[in-house]
Amino acid sequence: MADEQAIGVALDAYLADRTVADALRAWARDHELIVSVPDTPWRRSGGTGAQLVSLDLLRYSNDRMGAYRQSVIVKVCAKGDYSAEPQRHKAAWEANPEFSKKYLVGQPYDSVVLPDGRSMMFQEANFDVGLTCTLGELSVAYQAAGCRRAFSLILQEWNVPLGFQQKTLNVDEYLKLELRHAMSPGRSAYEWVKNAHLLHGDRYFPHPAAGESSRDLPNPIRIASEFFGLKDFQVTYFAGYSHGDLHLDNLVVSRTVAEGPDLDVMQFIDLSGFAEDAPLARDVVTLALSCVFRSLRDGLEGAQREELVNFLVDGVEGSCPGLPIPLRDTLAEVMYVSSLFLQGGELWHAQYLLSLLAHALVYTSYENVGESGRRWFFYLAARAAESFLALSGI
Repeated sequence: MADEQAIGVALDAYLADRTVADALRAWARDHELIVSVPDTPWRRSGGTGAQLVSLDLLRYSNDRMGAYRQSVIVKVCAKGDYSAEPQRHKAAWEANPEFSKKYLVGQPYDSVVLPDGRSMMFQEANFDVGLTCTLGELSVAYQAAGCRRAFSLILQEWNVPLGFQQKTLNVDEYLKLELRHAMSPGRSAYEWVKNAHLLHGDRYFPHPAAGESSRDLPNPIRIASEFFGLKDFQVTYFAGYSHGDLHLDNLVVSRTVAEGPDLDVMQFIDLSGFAEDAPLARDVVTLALSCVFRSLRDGLEGAQREELVNFLVDGVEGSCPGLPIPLRDTLAEVMYVSSLFLQGGELWHAQYLLSLLAHALVYTSYENVGESGRRWFFYLAARAAESFLALSGI
C-alpha cells in the first residue's frame, strides 16, 4: 500500500493534471493495474493542445508489484473535434491492417472520455521513445528523402487495397471538403480574412507583391461564386486513404547517436484527420505547406517568396533557383512522387490547385507566421485560384 501511495504522488506530480490523473487511476482499477511513472520519463505537447506522456502499467502477481509491466504512451486529446482522434485512429488502422502493423501505432486499450470533454487514448510503446524523433526535428538535409519515403508509403502501400478511385464533385463542394469548416464564422482563418477586409467585396483583390500592384487576382474566397460561373462546374479527382493532417512533426523515424536517422523505420502519428475517401491531393498539399511554413517563419525574402509561389502553383515545372536548396529539394520530391504515382496531367493538377487554394486559406489562421506570412498564404490561394481558372478555360 505504501508503494501504491508513493506511485500515486509521483504520478500526480508527473502529469500535473488532476483530471487526467484521477481518470487514469479509475481506469487502472477497472483493469486491475497500477499506473506508474517510467524510469525514463518522456512527455510532449502537440500543436492542437494534446499532451503525450510515457507511462508504465503494473500488475501485482503473487504479492509482487511489477511482475507484469507494459509501457504505453497516453495521449490526452483536446476537446471538440480533436477528441474523436481515437475513433479516427481505429478507422485508419482497420482500413489496411497490414500497413498499420508496420507504419501506425497500435491502441492496446479503448479510449476514455474525460469529464471535461477531452479524450484519453493509449498507444503502444514497443520502442525506446528516446531513440525516435519527428522528421521536423531532423536536419533539413534529411527532409527531402523523408517526404519521398512518406508519399511512397501512402500511395504505393497504404492505398493499394483501395486503388486510386476517381470521384466527381462540384468545385464549391470540393473546396468545402478540403476546408473542413476552417472558413466558418468564429474560426481563426475566417476572422483573419474578415478583419483584413478580404471576405466580401469585389471579384478581385490587389496583388500584394512589390512592383506588381496594378495586377489583380481572383479572390479565392469567392471562386465558387456566381462571379466565375463555377457553382455547377465539376472537378474529377483521385480519392483514397488520407492522413488528413500530414506535416513534418506527424512523421516519426528511428534515430540513434551512432547511426543517425533511419528513414525506413517510419510511423505516421496523429490520425485525427484520417478519411477513407479524401482527395489524395490533401496530404500532398499539407506536407508541402508545413515545409513552407517553417521557411516563411524563418525569414524568406520577398523575391524568394514570389519564387516559392511560382513553384507551388506550377508544380514540378516551376523554376526556383533562388530558394534555399533543402526547401527546393523537399518540395520537388513531394511534387515528383505524387505526380509520378498519380500519372500527372491536368486531372491531377486541377485537384492539386483546388487543395492548394483551400489549405493556403487554412494557413492564414496561424499567427506565428506573422501578418506578412498570413497575407502571403492568402496570395498563394489567389494564385492557385487564378491558375485553376486558366486550366479550366474560364
